[in-house]
Amino acid sequence: MTARQIEVLRLIGQGQTDKQIAHTLGFSHRTVEMHVGRLLEALKCHTRAEAVGVATKLGLLALGIVLFAGDGVAVAQHRPT
Repeated sequence: MTARQIEVLRLIGQGQTDKQIAHTLGFSHRTVEMHVGRLLEALKCHTRAEAVGVATKLGLLALGIVLFAGDGVAVAQHRPT
């Protein structure tokens, strides 16, 4: 997963719609739909709620996380403040 997909997923977790996410990030609605589709595929989920649940269990939505997109897998690492 990319850092952008994680950012979109975080906003989904806050209850934002695709339209709201597009406005928040300054993207087109279609771009957000593309990111949502790809993150659902990456997490092997069928719904947005399921994706948020899986990402939460994996620790991808925790505060203070830095994401590194390597070989298609997001690795979470805590960044000291």
